[in-house]
Amino acid sequence: HLDLKFFLGLSICLMNDEHIKKSVWEGAVPISLNLSKDEVTTMQGPQPVFILASRLSYLPLVTSTIREHFASVAPAVVDEVWFDYKSVPLKWHYPVGVLFDLYSTQNNAGGHRPDLPWDLTLHFQGFPSSVLLRCPNDETVKQHYNNVLKEANYIKHGDGSKVNKLSLQEVTDMWEGLRMKEYERFFSVNRVLYAPADSLKHIPLRVCLPNQPFLQDLIPHKNQQGGDSTLAEVLAYFLPELYGGSKGPSSTSTPASSSIAPSSPSSPSVTSSLTSSIISSYVSPSSPPRPDSDASSSSSSSSSSSFPSLSLSLAVPGNAPRVIIQGINPPLETPILWLSENMSHPDNFLYIIVRTD
Repeated sequence: HLDLKFFLGLSICLMNDEHIKKSVWEGAVPISLNLSKDEVTTMQGPQPVFILASRLSYLPLVTSTIREHFASVAPAVVDEVWFDYKSVPLKWHYPVGVLFDLYSTQNNAGGHRPDLPWDLTLHFQGFPSSVLLRCPNDETVKQHYNNVLKEANYIKHGDGSKVNKLSLQEVTDMWEGLRMKEYERFFSVNRVLYAPADSLKHIPLRVCLPNQPFLQDLIPHKNQQGGDSTLAEVLAYFLPELYGGSKGPSSTSTPASSSIAPSSPSSPSVTSSLTSSIISSYVSPSSPPRPDSDASSSSSSSSSSSFPSLSLSLAVPGNAPRVIIQGINPPLETPILWLSENMSHPDNFLYIIVRTD
């Protein structure tokens, strides 16, 4: 009898990485959209609309034509369209798959199977501007995507040269490839942005928990012993209270089990609180408000050049949080570089969802 984790690990090793990228690209979420009951202006309410939304896209892109379905029964005065799930406003600048992994609930059959379709409520009024960024049109989504893509590549390469060298046609191909779900069109350009392991500066990733700002810092792909940094080590760094540490990246000191080695002279110290100012030199000043202002900043004085080798121990044994990446629960010993190369979103960030419910 083979150990399940061994079998899964062997399967991953034998599976062609390109096949995994395509499987991630084809991921979708069935969604049921209902107009808010408070905004129905007729005696007979409208029927819901069912869509199959790409996990990698954004709500404004996959719902642009849906608004017309509800227009005849919606209020005459429209503020701006927005969505909620069980009264939680959904941030449009998070990819659909990230939102689904953060907030979807499980059915009563047990296990971790989500309730499908995902029932979302659409609003034409009462835009919660204190919670959500304004998104008047698809061009706003495009500007947001381009800015996050630039940030991710600054983290990977240490500068913005690779993105800045893309031609206008290449930038268009990436955006249209994402918007139209054209795999080859997108990846024909995205492959140019890959960083070989020997020149990779840091892994662009975000750790997300429901109803909290995402966590972000400069994360290396090697630990202090020269081995591959793993998902477990990343989680122990960001969430030591859940994974056996005592202080996290926002502390002035870190525990031995998840400490980050000081930067070398050739790797200047940069914490996540400074990321926005670092990339401001090549992000357009006319861009919309930066959504990564939600990010939890780090006050640690040194960036992460390498992780220690870590033997993971959960702070609450038997009550392990669920870790979700692209809708699956990867083994915690998976190398973070492999996850980044194969399961990142089109904005080049790896989104790690952690749920304790």
